[in-house]
Amino acid sequence: MNHKEIQALIEERNEWCVSVIIPTHRTSPDRRVNSEILKKSVIHARTLLDKKKPPIDTYNMMVKSIDKLLDEFDPVHALDGLGIYVSPDITQMVHFPFPVKEKIIIDKSFETRDLHYFKQFSSPYYILKFTSGHLK
Repeated sequence: MNHKEIQALIEERNEWCVSVIIPTHRTSPDRRVNSEILKKSVIHARTLLDKKKPPIDTYNMMVKSIDKLLDEFDPVHALDGLGIYVSPDITQMVHFPFPVKEKIIIDKSFETRDLHYFKQFSSPYYILKFTSGHLK
C-alpha cells in the first residue's frame, strides 16, 4: 500500500464506513485460526450494519464488497494485523506489520488510529552513514 491509498482511507467521509480490524498470526500453527477470526468478525460487522438500517442497495453493495475481501484473504501470508475498510466508495484490505486490537466499527469515517501508525511505514527513509576512516 502506498501513502496516497492510506491517506484516502483516512480522509474518507461517508454515512456508511465499516472498519473491521483484527489481529492475525504470521506463523503456524497459530495462523490456522486467521480465517475463522476474520469470518466471525465479518459476521459481527454485518449484524451491526443491519441494525443501523442503511438503504437496501447500499447494504447489498457493502456486503458484496466485504465478501469479496473475505474471499481474497490469504491466511498463510498474513502479517500481524488485518484491516478491512468498506464504504460505498472504497473497498480496501490492509495488512498491518504490527499488532492491532480487534475493532469492528460502523461510523461516518473509518477507524484511523492504526492507519496513521501504518502511514509511517509507507514514508521513505534515508540513511546517511559516516565513517571515521582516513583517506590516503
